[in-house]
Amino acid sequence: MDTEYEASHSSSVTSLFAMFQVKGSSITAADGQLLLARVTVSCLFVNAGIDYVGTFEIKSGNIRSKTTTKCYVALCICMATKAIHLELVSNLTFEAFIAALKHFIARRGLIDHFYIDNGSNFVGANRELKAFFKSEEFLGQVHNYAAKKQFYWYFILLNSPCFGGLWEADVKSLKYHWKKIVGKALLTFEEFSTLLTQVEACLNSQLLIALSNEPNDPSYLIPGHFLIGASLTSVPEPDFTNTAMNSFSRWQ
Repeated sequence: MDTEYEASHSSSVTSLFAMFQVKGSSITAADGQLLLARVTVSCLFVNAGIDYVGTFEIKSGNIRSKTTTKCYVALCICMATKAIHLELVSNLTFEAFIAALKHFIARRGLIDHFYIDNGSNFVGANRELKAFFKSEEFLGQVHNYAAKKQFYWYFILLNSPCFGGLWEADVKSLKYHWKKIVGKALLTFEEFSTLLTQVEACLNSQLLIALSNEPNDPSYLIPGHFLIGASLTSVPEPDFTNTAMNSFSRWQ
């Protein structure tokens, strides 16, 4: 009897475990609160995040050169609109980072808040910029208001890339496009920078919201609408709404 009971009990436990294994639901963590910069209406790139992507190998000379050198990509993303800006960086020094930052500000405008990784190059840039903003040369050359209008730095925790998930997602997308297009090929500096701007246009053409289920509603929203007011990759189409009907209306 004991043997039959043990066999029956073991069979029941096994079937019960199998039922929970098939129908059981996994535990999902509660969503954390978004940063204030993510939900505040602001101008483009006023609140931005930045991360480095790399390393990449490129040819150090022309297309026939056999020597290679390393380079990196600085990825800047708008915290409100998810629009991105890609900048080519030659090394991981804070001098190169400041140069890339100057390029970014010259094209996208001044920044108010900057969310960045806790890498040594960013820490060095922060120290250098603080000394620059407090120097007499800077205070004497610019207006008093501009001297006080310095942007603030926010470092995420050490070894915690999950706190930079907004730009880490675009880092993944950038690597995806790069592997699909380039693979193991070696590009020159000009080829690399050209392809980088094309990848930037693709990433700025991703949908921000789901498309409507209404067949007569073709509207959509992408980061490109905040940059130029339209898609960066689609062919421009003229508006024929107010065009007079004539013999060529079918072609139109």
